[in-house]
Amino acid sequence: MKKRLLSAVLALVLVLTLLPFDALAADEVASGTCGDNLTWTLDSDGVLTISGSGAMEDYKLLLFLVRTPWYSNRSNIKTIRVENGITAIGDYAFAGLNAVESVFLPESLLKIGASAFAGTSSLKAIVVPDAVDSIGTKAFGYSSVLPSLSGKISGFVLYGLATGSAKTYAQENEVTFYCTHGETDSSVYQKTGETPATCTEKGAVEYICSICGGAWSNTTPLVAHEYGEGVVNESKSNDAEIV
Repeated sequence: MKKRLLSAVLALVLVLTLLPFDALAADEVASGTCGDNLTWTLDSDGVLTISGSGAMEDYKLLLFLVRTPWYSNRSNIKTIRVENGITAIGDYAFAGLNAVESVFLPESLLKIGASAFAGTSSLKAIVVPDAVDSIGTKAFGYSSVLPSLSGKISGFVLYGLATGSAKTYAQENEVTFYCTHGETDSSVYQKTGETPATCTEKGAVEYICSICGGAWSNTTPLVAHEYGEGVVNESKSNDAEIV
């Protein structure tokens, strides 16, 4: 019995090794163009790939919907892969793709458009390539594509050069930031100061990267009031009084 089982396993392995690579690859679900020299494909594994050279098109938010060609497949897109050669990600390009969990951006990238990743609420971290020198309004870290409903994504972290545009964006938008030099080894981050938060003012923790020398700070939230065991009475003027 054991010999028969072993023979069956070996036969299966042999068949798999003889199959062409394409037979094991994910199937293409949809495809199209997204720029003058750019194409996009979505496969059955949920990977959206942008290929070609140059800048992606800019897209718009109309009637509360993002007008990108892959938006109708948003619930199936788990990974975004932008290949080398792409120089710019368009406005709203990947907005509203709330099932996306990972994003891979190329070293050729120079610009990330406004709201490019707004509403990607399942995305908890992204690495901005070193060459990026322009990041649009609300490109990362916002939970909705609608400006009136757009809060921050809880736990989102932006990685980039501590001397580059990613840090500037993070500081202006109060998004948690860390230098890419410590993405896999946080020991390169040196804590240089801390301002405790209060009930009226946010705090901050200051860092410096021991490799590039870049410095930044991450905001800490307000702390709640502590009233102890006081009893709240109402005065005749309807103002609350703690006694």
